[in-house]
Order: sequence, then C-alpha cells, then structure tokens
Amino acid sequence: MALDVKTLIFCNFLLGTFLVVLLLMYRARQRTYPGYLAWVFGTALQMLGLLSLAVREAVPLLPGVLVTNACIYFGMVLELEGALRFVRDTRASRLWYWSAIPFLLLQGWLAVGRDEVVLRSLVVAVCIAWVSFRISWVFLAGQGWTNHLYRLFAVLYVLMGAAVLVRALLWMTNPSHGLFDSPYFHTAYFSLTLVAATGGSICYILLTSQRLEQEVRTGEERFRRLVEASTMGIVFLREEAGGGLVLTGVNPAACGILHLSEDQMVGKPLREVFTGEAAGEMEAAYLNTCRTGQPLHLVGAEYRDSRVAGFFDVFAYRTGPGRVAVLFNDVSERKRLEAERLALQAREHHVSMVENQGRLVQGLAHEIRNPLFALHTNTLAAIRAAKEGKDGAPFTGFVEEQVRRLDALLRDLMELGRRPEAGEEILDLPALVRATAASVGESSLPKGRTVRMRTPEGSVRVRGDAPTLSRAFSHLLENALDFTPAGEAVEVSVSTEGDRAKVEIRDRGPGIRQDVQGSLFEPFVTSRTGHTGLGLALARHYLRSHGGELSGRNREPGPGAIFTITLPLGPESPEAGAAAEPSREASG
Repeated sequence: MALDVKTLIFCNFLLGTFLVVLLLMYRARQRTYPGYLAWVFGTALQMLGLLSLAVREAVPLLPGVLVTNACIYFGMVLELEGALRFVRDTRASRLWYWSAIPFLLLQGWLAVGRDEVVLRSLVVAVCIAWVSFRISWVFLAGQGWTNHLYRLFAVLYVLMGAAVLVRALLWMTNPSHGLFDSPYFHTAYFSLTLVAATGGSICYILLTSQRLEQEVRTGEERFRRLVEASTMGIVFLREEAGGGLVLTGVNPAACGILHLSEDQMVGKPLREVFTGEAAGEMEAAYLNTCRTGQPLHLVGAEYRDSRVAGFFDVFAYRTGPGRVAVLFNDVSERKRLEAERLALQAREHHVSMVENQGRLVQGLAHEIRNPLFALHTNTLAAIRAAKEGKDGAPFTGFVEEQVRRLDALLRDLMELGRRPEAGEEILDLPALVRATAASVGESSLPKGRTVRMRTPEGSVRVRGDAPTLSRAFSHLLENALDFTPAGEAVEVSVSTEGDRAKVEIRDRGPGIRQDVQGSLFEPFVTSRTGHTGLGLALARHYLRSHGGELSGRNREPGPGAIFTITLPLGPESPEAGAAAEPSREASG
C-alpha cells in the first residue's frame, strides 16, 4: 500500500516520537552512560524537524526551511555526540556545531533567492549522509569487527546515509523522472530511513544493556577474585523457610580457619558447621542482620568448638533479601601480643613507679638528713652549754630554724600528696599574675632584679582558686628570679591562644641543664644547693588541678629559660592573639 508524502512524514514523526519515549523510559529504569541523553535529544530534534516539514505549507517559506533544516542537522550532530561519548568517551568537535551557520545560510539563500528545491535537497542530503557515515565509522572503529551490535549499528547508518544521498542525486540528475511522482518510491524511501533510524536507536539501547551486563559480569568476577584472595574468612548465608541459615558459599580462607573443605560446608545448615556453644547466638545475630539490614560488628569475640578455638573480629552485612555475608578474622595472635604488650607496660609502669618512689625517698632522706644532723649537733651543743652555764641561745635558734625548714618540707610534700581544690571563681588572670609578681618581687629589689609584665588590653578570665594559682605562679617566679643575674629582669606575658590562656615567664639565667630536662618537674630535682626541688613540681601539680599544663624550654638564642603555662579560658575572655599592653615593670 502506497501513501502520500505528508502521511508518510506524519507516520515517521509518530513512530520517532514513540522511539524517544521508549529511550526516556529505558533511562528512567536503567543506569545509562555518557552520551545517552545527547542521543535522545538528537532523535527528538529530528522528530521536530519532520513535524516542521509536514506543516511547511502552513508557515512562510524561509522560517519553515530554516527551522526544519536546523532541527534535522542539530539532531544528527547530537546523535554523533552521543555516539562519540558512548564509544570513545570524547566530545564532538565544535566545528560540527559551528558548521550549522553556513549550512543554514546556504539553505535560506537557496530557498528565497533562487528557489532551488532540488539543489536545497541535495545540500541537506549531503550533510545528513556525511554525519551518518561519521556515526557509522565511530561504531565500526570501536568494536565493529568483533561485536555484532556495533557492526549492525554501523550498517544501519550507512544504509540511511546512502539512501538519502542516492535519492538526492537521482532527483538532481533527472528531476522530471516519473519515479519521483510515484507514491511507492516515497513509501519505500521513508520506510528505509525509518527502519535505519529506529534500528539505530534500538541498537543504542541494546548496546547500553550489553555494556551494563558486561560491567556486572566484570564486577562479579573481580568480587569473586577478591573473595578468594582475601585473608579474612568469608561465608555467604541464606535464610531458609524454616527460619534457619544455610551456607551458600565460602572462600579458601574460611576453609583454612574452620579446618573444613568447601564441600563440607556449602549447602549445610549453619549449626552443623558451627557447633560451639555460641552457635545459637551467632545464628540469631546473623538472622537479625538478614532481616533488618543492621550491620553486625564484633571485636575479639571468643568462639570454641571441636575444631576451632580462638578470638575473632566478625562483620556481617545483608547482601540481598534473605541473604547475609559474614566476614571473620582470627585475631588470637593479636590478642596474645596485645596481652603481652599490656603486661609489659604494666611492668614498665611498676618499675617506673618504684624508681620514682626510690628517687622520692632518696630525695626526702637527703632533705631530712641534713636538718636532722644539724638538729642533733646543735641540740648537743645547747645541752653542753647549759651544763657549763653558758648561753645556748645561738644553738636553740638554729634548732628552731631547722625545725621550720623541716615543717615547710613536710607541708610541701603533703601538698603534692593531695588534690587541691580547683575552685569555681572567675579570676582576672593578668591581675592575679601581676599581684603575685609584685609580692615575689619585693625580696628581689635589693638584688637589682625586676619583673616586667605584658598583658592584653582586655581581660583574660579563667576559672579556679586564686590562692592555689597564686602559689603556682609564685613558685615559678621565685625560680626565675633566683636564676636571673643582678640588674636583669624577668619577663612575664599574658595572652590567649585558641580556647586557652597562656602565661610565659622568661628569665636570663643559665637555662635548663640537659641532664634534668626530662625530669624537670619531678620532686627533688634541682640544680641549686640549699633548695628542695619541690617548687616546679608543686607548680605543675597546682596547674593540672585547674586543667592547665606547664612546660619549660631554653631560650633561643640564650641565655635563659622559658616556662609556659596554659589554662582553659573562662567566660568573657578576648579572642586569641589579643593585643598586649606596653611593657611595664612590677616590683614587689
């Protein structure tokens, strides 16, 4: 049956529109690849071009010609874009899009200036054929020699390009031939191009599905190799109708850990393979994962049966409806090494405690022995003086001084042994440091030493107990002033750093000796004669009770040392890096 040209064009339009809907429905249900949408839009534009061609008589000649040819040309270029992105993952050259300008200008000139219908048809045919052959070559050069779908796609687009080009050339060479008036010729021509275009789009869908299937197979193969190569035991389980779990697969590592072959496990109920006391709990946990999808993670779980005994890390994940994968790793050796490490740490800690206690006892004995010797000597001298009727006041005064020294030593030791009250009072840190510096500095004025303060413009507030913090700063300032030569100053700065308040005390002494840097804040560690070595230890003890920290280092360049105190900021403190006031001296 032969149809007129307009009816054939409408039939092509309807079938092409159905094809576009089919392409969009496929994309909505399946994952697609780059270029798929370009192909769909290209097909849709060509359908618009056919619609414009069918209603050409109802619109002016020039707009009709331009719209029809633009839709058809850009539709073909978009299909080329889709082919290139699908096969080669590259984009079409911009020249394909820019070449539409001279093409449309030529079509407009031929339509208005000369009304050359035959020549205009030939130009369109050449463009369509050229793009069709290019699309065909993209698929043929891709996998056309090995993949039958690629080859079929290439053949269809060669057929479509050849049909369009041959029709135009025949019309140009003999436009008055009766063939072009035959409805059978037009039916055959439009049917051929429709079959080619429809077949190409269907091939595009089939190629997309083929690639998806190939990726799935490749992913499955990679997963299988990964499972087989894994050092963790992997068991795949399926829930049966009765509610139990059956093994559907295992990897070689699982066979090695469980001392069973694959044939002895696959297809067997879980409780036949795992026969330990914990098998029931295991199955219940895996069933919960299988039904709820909640992953299971057990660390160092103990399991024992007639074949296996040890500790395992276990991971269970649902892999699909009624299916779960269980991964387990024998960590018995790791647990043993961890236990040995903890035991070694405990021994080292015990040895360290004994050494610290030894140093503490040794230091305490040293600090007590000298005053006791002095007490013994001066007490005997005072008794002798009393017997001889002489004045024993110098001896008793010295005894009193040694008793006060011992009392101070014992008080300091008691302070180290108790946890001081942190307090909840909101304190102005610069004011507290300044007051402490003034108090400590009074004894240093005769020696020509001063304390210089640098504080921020705003307040720096901390939370704590003022007397306790003042004692900490006092120990540090006394230490710095004792080491600072006459005529020099101890520099004290207060600032903020993030959410911490920072106090730095810098002296000009000889610095921290290398042999005491590691134990600087331990009790009875000192490089000065006549001192107990408890000041820095007490300072750190007080600061840590307030959430603070104390560290010391040598100045670079020297000489001198820097002691840094950090404390948590309280409310209404300035931002980090707040500007400091000009330096000012604080004596006493």
